[in-house]
Amino acid sequence: MAENKYILFKIMLLETYPMCEICGVRHSVEVNHCLYHRHGGIFDSFENCQAVCHLCHMTIAHTRLAKIAHWEKRSIEGYNMTEWNEKIPKMRKEGWN
Repeated sequence: MAENKYILFKIMLLETYPMCEICGVRHSVEVNHCLYHRHGGIFDSFENCQAVCHLCHMTIAHTRLAKIAHWEKRSIEGYNMTEWNEKIPKMRKEGWN
């Protein structure tokens, strides 16, 4: 059941962002858990994930600069990233703001 939920989330993310959120050149085909590398629940969310092409996912998606850019992009889009980050268990939390 959790796998089906993730598949639906992936479809929704890739439909919302059909072009790679990093390079903007190639089509997005993968989901990058950008801020926290964990599946399930709060981690499978627009706040945590970005739609990316395979090349960006394998090269620059996990850099600190890409994570900061993701945080800023989602904030501009209207996501309350600080509020979302506060819901992350303390043992998993990083300081993004």
